[in-house]
Amino acid sequence: MSNSFIDLLVINTIVPLQFAYAKTVNESIAEDLISILDGISPEKNSIIDKFKSFGVSSENAFETQSLLQLKSQYCDVNGCMKCAVGMELLKNN
Repeated sequence: MSNSFIDLLVINTIVPLQFAYAKTVNESIAEDLISILDGISPEKNSIIDKFKSFGVSSENAFETQSLLQLKSQYCDVNGCMKCAVGMELLKNN
């Protein structure tokens, strides 16, 4: 298995499962999980590439996951006016 595949497994499987488990047992490990994502290289996919083309960079997996969440919660439902990134992009165009 390549390092990038292992990173994707951690990002998309291990961390979410640990977060869900911790939430069910009222254990607070969110900061630890964020630290794990901070230590992983940023993901490479078309969504992140699109943000990059708009000048929004990401330094680690925590930031790419944040951008993916922004896209899901705002871009995909035309919520540009409720999003700081969307507002900035609209202002510059």
